Amino acid sequence: MSTEIKSEAFERLLDQIDAFIRKFYKNELLRGLLFFVGIFLVTFLSTTVLEYFGRFGSVVRGIFFFGFILSNLFVLVRYILLPLSKLYAFGQRISRYQAAEIIGKFFPDISDRLKNTLQLQDALSANTGNLELLRASVQQRSGQLSVVPFASAVNFNENRKYLKLILPLILVFIALLVFVPTILKEGTNRVVNYDREFKPKAPFEFYVNEEKLDIEDGEDASIELNLKGSLLPEKVYLVSENGKFVMNRVGKTSFSGVIRKPKGKSIFYFEANDFESDRYAVSVTGKSMVGKSEVKLNYPSYLNRLDETLLNSGDLVVPEGTNVTWNILTKNTANVDLNFNGKVWYKNNTGFRVSKIYKQDENLRFNLRNAFKNKVDTVTYKITVIKDAFPAIFVEEQADSVKSGVRYFKGSVEDDYGLKSVYFIYSIISENGKRKDNRLLVKGLNSTQSDFDFGVDFRRENLQLNDRIEYYFMVYDNDGVNGSKSTRSQTNTYKLPGLKELIEQRTAEQNQTKQDLSELMKKTDDFQKRIEKLKKETLNSKSNDWNKLNQVQQLKEEQNSLINKLEQVKNEMENSVENKNQLSEMDKELLDKQEMIEKLLEELMDDELKKLLD
Repeated sequence: MSTEIKSEAFERLLDQIDAFIRKFYKNELLRGLLFFVGIFLVTFLSTTVLEYFGRFGSVVRGIFFFGFILSNLFVLVRYILLPLSKLYAFGQRISRYQAAEIIGKFFPDISDRLKNTLQLQDALSANTGNLELLRASVQQRSGQLSVVPFASAVNFNENRKYLKLILPLILVFIALLVFVPTILKEGTNRVVNYDREFKPKAPFEFYVNEEKLDIEDGEDASIELNLKGSLLPEKVYLVSENGKFVMNRVGKTSFSGVIRKPKGKSIFYFEANDFESDRYAVSVTGKSMVGKSEVKLNYPSYLNRLDETLLNSGDLVVPEGTNVTWNILTKNTANVDLNFNGKVWYKNNTGFRVSKIYKQDENLRFNLRNAFKNKVDTVTYKITVIKDAFPAIFVEEQADSVKSGVRYFKGSVEDDYGLKSVYFIYSIISENGKRKDNRLLVKGLNSTQSDFDFGVDFRRENLQLNDRIEYYFMVYDNDGVNGSKSTRSQTNTYKLPGLKELIEQRTAEQNQTKQDLSELMKKTDDFQKRIEKLKKETLNSKSNDWNKLNQVQQLKEEQNSLINKLEQVKNEMENSVENKNQLSEMDKELLDKQEMIEKLLEELMDDELKKLLD
């Protein structure tokens, strides 16, 4: 029973010593915390205030920064972390003998007894000496010492002297934070960013309209700047990747500038009176656009034109009837709204394919919704259709100078894509209105241009008095879309005379023929007399050779002239006879005149006369 009592008394003594050790480290921790706060405030306030007013260079600011970090880190480890770890029995703590010495300093009258008690217990534990005596001594001493409050040797209130030193620092910190926070803010910023260069603060402030800084790729960035302050500059420079430019002054405190087509995240700032603004960034997002387009053109077969594939083309000009197939891929696009064939198609992908045969001008329009912002861009392609034009025809007409019913034509035809044929069309219209249509193929064609010659003799038709013929040419093209188109030439008319007009014409022709024949007969008689005279002179040989040769030459020329005129009158009479025979009976007087001309021609072309003149 006595052994248990002794053990319990000594255990209570040890508990009191351990309680003292724990309170000792708590006190160390409290003192370290106060010390850390004091060092932190001193170093923080000194570095920030000195930098704010001193505006030191990067080297000094670097010393401030790393000096602050190292000093506070040392205090934190040495005076907070180490006591904290020992409080929880991490690391080497003070021993009970060391604790007894510390307690003895506070309670001098028990200092030796406490250490002797611990030593006696160590001897008892080692089973050395008189164990019973040792046990009784430890029991007695432990009972006497256990009533002493060892923990009271550590007094937390002693740390108030440190708090008196810290409170002024806290008050200074709070005052700066409330009344002049700029000192703490700017000083801290410059010390933390010791490797940056800081310009003196301007007496005015820069305000940028940041809504204008979000643009699409390929656009210009419009920079709008406002200044606020007591002393404003006259000029403000915009510094960007484009260079340094003077901004336009648009108001007393407003300026504007442009950054041409910035790429990516473009950084810019302002300069005015040797002061620089903060750095700003232009955010450039992708623009909704057509990334790749492929257009297949399938032309109508009658054009004999090879199909084509166009890459990244815009507006189109195509022949009528062309089948156009669009293959479109877009960039930076969430979806596509396509207006096609009078309907709106919604495509929730980045491309589409459509096809159509175009017969008239149209627009292909589609809306691209941007993948990065709520913006819609519209793309429009214009398709211009070249219509298959009507063929053209040009005709020149010439009437026969002798045969009134004969017409000669010379013409040309052309078309933009190809010709098919040319026809001569005429209609015989009788006096009673009866109509007979005729159609003659002039030429079959397979080209875009051609010339033609054509002749017609209307006298071959069974015509009566007062009949008329209307005639023209018709050309056809090879239009394979709308069907063959035609163009006609000017319509002309050939008309037979009436009975009264015919009688007047015959009378005039007869009178003219009589007059011509009378003159020719006189000339022929004169010619015959001169021939007879030449014969007599030749027989008598009265004239010399030169005179004779001269006379022969003159007679030859006169002979040829008479023959030509007689042939001309003969042809005119034959044509007149043919026309009159077609329309009415031939009169006897006209036949007699024809016989007379034949006789005169025979006389002028007599073999004996030719021999004489040769």
